[in-house]
Amino acid sequence: MALSGDRAKLYDEEAKRKSGITLGPELISCWEQIRNSSSSSSSWLCARLDASGKILEHVASSQEGGLGALRASLSEDTLSWCIFSFSPGYPYGEGSKKLAFLTCVGKSVSVMKRGKVALQKSGVMNSFEGVATDAGVYQGISEVTDEAVLAEIKRNMPQATLIS
Repeated sequence: MALSGDRAKLYDEEAKRKSGITLGPELISCWEQIRNSSSSSSSWLCARLDASGKILEHVASSQEGGLGALRASLSEDTLSWCIFSFSPGYPYGEGSKKLAFLTCVGKSVSVMKRGKVALQKSGVMNSFEGVATDAGVYQGISEVTDEAVLAEIKRNMPQATLIS
């Protein structure tokens, strides 16, 4: 039975929202480790889309080092999609760990890739199930400072702190 009218329109809109972006095999195992790590670890990961723009590939990850170590894996000539841990604070769970998502657009990234960031962002973020908040889009590594990232997280969770 074919859909018609409003139902067909709703179905078409849903199809447009699906990005088709998936995690690569190596990134799947890293993501599971990050998601299941202890609340005291400062876990993070960095990924980039492959040439087709459909598969997220693992660049770097660790269970320690926090945002400082994450910054070291960023590059000015690439678009990086990153996850890192933070503590949300009261009333969201003092002493617990949540995961945040950030995007770093390197200063040397082409105009075409820059234009696709907004289109790809929700698809990439949705690929990482269980992320608590979006920590923003940063134009270059120099903008990804502890202060700037924390300020963005605190917009929704005022008592949040970074885990280092």
